[in-house]
Amino acid sequence: MEKYVFHNLVKCFRERQLLQDERLVSVEEQVAIFLYTLSANASNHTLQGRFQHSGQTISTYFNKVLQSIMSLSGQLIQLPPVNVPLKVSSNPKFMSYFQDCIGGIDGTHVPISISPRLQDPYHNRKGTLSQNVMVACNLDNQFVHVSAG
Repeated sequence: MEKYVFHNLVKCFRERQLLQDERLVSVEEQVAIFLYTLSANASNHTLQGRFQHSGQTISTYFNKVLQSIMSLSGQLIQLPPVNVPLKVSSNPKFMSYFQDCIGGIDGTHVPISISPRLQDPYHNRKGTLSQNVMVACNLDNQFVHVSAG
């Protein structure tokens, strides 16, 4: 996250009085605890060492920031427009199942060629070499996200 985005988020919490500086933990640190937890998938124990606070303190401020984010979600998070493709809207058989659908997610294993010394992590259950790829596409079959790993 860019610094200016972080500072704008903190400013937003302060202006709306969703978070305030506490005796031991500033709003900046509260938000940092929350963001670090999400970005590093960090455990409470890891956060205790990183931020030098008790597990209770970490948990308290993580939850305060989470509640603040949730209260802002309607104002800050904009869902993509739901443009139901003609193929779906014109067919009653599809419409009842896909009327609120914005896309699809699926995963697949893509065959790969890799140096023999690097092959071990890429052996799949069938004994061949592959890379696991997860993709999301909209209803027009356009890729909107691809994650390999």
